[in-house]
Amino acid sequence: MTLSKRFIIGLVVFLTLAGAASIQAAGLCEPCTVPADCPDPGLDCIDGKCRGCPCAPGEICFCNPLKACGFDELIDKIVDYLFYIVIAAAPIMFVIAGFYFTTAAGDAKRIATAKTIVIWTLVGLFITLMAKGIIGVIRALLG
Repeated sequence: MTLSKRFIIGLVVFLTLAGAASIQAAGLCEPCTVPADCPDPGLDCIDGKCRGCPCAPGEICFCNPLKACGFDELIDKIVDYLFYIVIAAAPIMFVIAGFYFTTAAGDAKRIATAKTIVIWTLVGLFITLMAKGIIGVIRALLG
C-alpha cells in the first residue's frame, strides 16, 4: 500500500473518531423526551436523544453528517449501509451469472465463470447476513 493510500485511510479513521468525540463535546446526544429537554434551542429530540446542528447566527459550523451519537451507532450505520448495498447488488450478480450460463453455448470457461459468480455472491450474502446477526448477538451478550 502506498504512502498516500495509508495517509488517506488514516485521515478518514481520525476524522471519523474525532467526529464521534466532538458530538459528545457539543452537548448532543443527551437523553430527551421533547425538544425542550435539549440544552440548545437548535436541537431536536429524535429517537430519544438530542440531535441536530446547534449553530448561532453568523457562525460557521461543521456538523456531523452521520448523526451518530457514538462509535457503536456509527458502526451500525456503516453496517446498515453496506447491508443494503449487498442486498441490492446480489440479484444483479445472479442475473449476470444467468447471462453467462445462457450465453456459454458449451464453453466450459464461461460456465465456470458463471458458477464462480454464483458461489461468491452466495458467500457475500451469507457474510452480510451473519454480520447483522453477530452484531445482534454481541449486543445481547454485552447488554
